[in-house]
Amino acid sequence: GLYCVEHTAETGSANAAERRFTVMKLHCCMGHIGAEVVKQLVSKGFITGIQLVPSGSDENIICESCITAKAKRHPEHEGSCSMEYGGEIHSDLWGPAPVKSL
Repeated sequence: GLYCVEHTAETGSANAAERRFTVMKLHCCMGHIGAEVVKQLVSKGFITGIQLVPSGSDENIICESCITAKAKRHPEHEGSCSMEYGGEIHSDLWGPAPVKSL
């Protein structure tokens, strides 16, 4: 059957080796979240036990990982396209098969 279990929720805590973080360092540690979100998490008490150290680039952090992740690749077009039917043919060649078919 069903049983009633009385349980009190415990708040977890994490131990930090460092106590002072820049916005950029915390941005990287927290999965590359935005600078404003980092500041809000600390100011509203969602992240405790650390102190944000102001730096000159707090407003516009430049993270190479974020820039690379957001970059888009464009296809490279080499040569000209065929303008007539059958002017360019693509095919896949495969065989002979290593096993006989049924």
